[in-house]
Amino acid sequence: MLKNALDSNIELVVYSVLSPERGPGHRVYTEEDIQASGGIHAIEGNLEKESYWFVRLGVILGEADPQGVRYSDAEFSKLAISPPPEAWQIGRRNPGFRRSELDRRVFKATFEAIERFLKSWNSQHDGVVDAYTLKELKISSECLLALTNGLHNLRRVHDIAGVTVMKYWYEAAEPEPHEPDLLLAEYSLDVPFRVQWSVGKEIVDVQVLPLSLC
Repeated sequence: MLKNALDSNIELVVYSVLSPERGPGHRVYTEEDIQASGGIHAIEGNLEKESYWFVRLGVILGEADPQGVRYSDAEFSKLAISPPPEAWQIGRRNPGFRRSELDRRVFKATFEAIERFLKSWNSQHDGVVDAYTLKELKISSECLLALTNGLHNLRRVHDIAGVTVMKYWYEAAEPEPHEPDLLLAEYSLDVPFRVQWSVGKEIVDVQVLPLSLC
C-alpha cells in the first residue's frame, strides 16, 4: 500500500471509513497530509461529510521508498481493526445524523443485517473467494423517520431499500482483507427487510426477507 511522502520512518494516522461513495475502506494520513488539510480536526470534518461512520484506528509506521511510503501487513495488524461500537463517529451521509437514538439504531441495524445477508453469498472456487460487501444503503432521513414512527405504532414495520453492492475477490489461502481491494463488479438491487422491537440489548431487530418479495 502506498501513500505519497518524502521522509523515512513516517508516522501514519489510519482511519476506518464507511462511505456510500467509496464503500468500506481505510484512509491513511501522513503528518504532511494533516498539516496541509488544516489539522486533524479538519481531516475528521471531511470524513464526517462523506461517511456513514468513521473511526480512528491508531498510528503506524511507514518506510519511504522512491514511490512514496509503504507500510507492512505486520505493522497494520497492530491497529484495533474491530474498535468498540462507542468509538465510531457518525457521519453526515448517515440519515440518523443529529437525529434520535432510535433513528440511529434502526439505520445501523438495517445496514448490519444487509451486510450479513451479503456475506452469506460468499463462495470459494479454485482457490479464490468471491465476496460481497455493502457500499450504499439508500434510506433517506424521511424514510428513516417513517420507519421509526411506524415502530411507535406497530410491533414491526416492513420496507424495501435500494442498495449498492461491491463484489470482490481474494485468495482463499490468505486472510479476508479488511477492505475490498480487488473489485470485480458493482451493482444495485432492492432488498426487502423487516424492523421490529427486540427483546435483547439492541432495542431493534432487523431481518432481511427473501428477494422474491420485491
